[in-house]
Amino acid sequence: MYNERRDSFSLKDVILQVLFVVLFVFLLMWLFPSKEFVKDTVEPLYDRIFMENILIMKDAAKGYYTNERLPQEVGDKASMTLGKMIDEKLVLPIKDSSGKLCDEDESYVEVTKKDNEYVMKVNLKCSEQENYILVYMGCYDYCKTTICEKNTQDVSSPTIIPTNSKASSPSKSPSTSPSETPDEPEVTPPTEEPSPSPGTEYLYEYEKITNGTCSDWSDSWSKWSLEPKYTTATQKVQQRTEVSGYRTTTEQRLVGTKTKTVLDTTKPIYKDERYYVGTVKKDYCKEYGYVQSETGEYRTEYSAWSYVRTDKLAYVPTDTDTTRYVVVPNSAQTEDCTVNCSGKVTMLYRVYQRTATKVPVKQNVYTCLETGTKEEAVYNTRKVLTGYQTKTITENVYRDVTVKTPIYTTYYRTKSCKYTSGSVDIKWSYYNDQSLINDGYKMTGNKKEK
Repeated sequence: MYNERRDSFSLKDVILQVLFVVLFVFLLMWLFPSKEFVKDTVEPLYDRIFMENILIMKDAAKGYYTNERLPQEVGDKASMTLGKMIDEKLVLPIKDSSGKLCDEDESYVEVTKKDNEYVMKVNLKCSEQENYILVYMGCYDYCKTTICEKNTQDVSSPTIIPTNSKASSPSKSPSTSPSETPDEPEVTPPTEEPSPSPGTEYLYEYEKITNGTCSDWSDSWSKWSLEPKYTTATQKVQQRTEVSGYRTTTEQRLVGTKTKTVLDTTKPIYKDERYYVGTVKKDYCKEYGYVQSETGEYRTEYSAWSYVRTDKLAYVPTDTDTTRYVVVPNSAQTEDCTVNCSGKVTMLYRVYQRTATKVPVKQNVYTCLETGTKEEAVYNTRKVLTGYQTKTITENVYRDVTVKTPIYTTYYRTKSCKYTSGSVDIKWSYYNDQSLINDGYKMTGNKKEK
């Protein structure tokens, strides 16, 4: 009986222990989520903090780089480290999501002059996280100030490079010089294997990129120099600006106004002036008197009546202005006629005639009877300008003022490191080879037949 009870107790005890272990494991999994879960949950927060910090640098740099601080020639650059920005009180010290200060030498702003605009690169490095944005700036029509950021519909700016917590500086790329920046986007492997042609097998290309590294930074800075220097992956740059002198100029400045009376040239004053032209010969009358002058009208004058003939007429004639008929007394008589005719009474008339003549009508006219010739002076009249009306105007009063403008000189010094170039390793394998992918290889999208 004792042995049976001991065996039964042992089996139950084992079962309870197993259940306890399973429960303990589930409790641990609930209390301590997986590393991948933590990464997926926390990393977006880190990215947002990093993005806010880099935009703070961008806004501060936009206000700092005015016309006099921008590069003037195409291809020229102007740069400023985060440390310089902090010294100039443009930004406060920037910390990452862990509370650590971001690198003040590796973090920088670099402005490059292009043909018609500027490209500002804002690079931020905090612990193992480093990325940059590109901002396009220029004098556009919609700018409210002299220079402003380009509209997002014109160019995707600022372009924020996707965050990689272990990525190196964007300026470091394999098989390139330290100052170059890779432009080709990262190739994302397809999620599904493409359907091959029947009977055809392919090998797929995998690529592993090893970034270049920079080590053995020099302990001391170089001497200060006037030659411009720019921050690169292998070179840190510090700069300081000092007032090296003053430029004295004289300029006129407005000190007030005054009124005065001046001539108004739009309102001239003229007067009439008589001037001598020359002489001219003129006829004049020496003697006046009356003469008979025709009026243009005519009257009729008749001659005396004269006897012309005697006519025997059977009718009574009519007198006219120039002909007159006078009956001879007791000269009436009846003439005989043949059968069937009546007798006619005739009388004798003495005919007198006279001539009519048209004579012009004249009248006495008082006129010049004798003329002579003499010379006379000839004068004319013209308008002569004698002056202008006046008006009152207000004008500004200026005074020469001496202005002293400071002359700034910028000095640069550098320190460098030893750069080890990166490498690219190519391998060919079957589709979605997890062993290569886990080893850091990525599919490029290229393939070839076996």
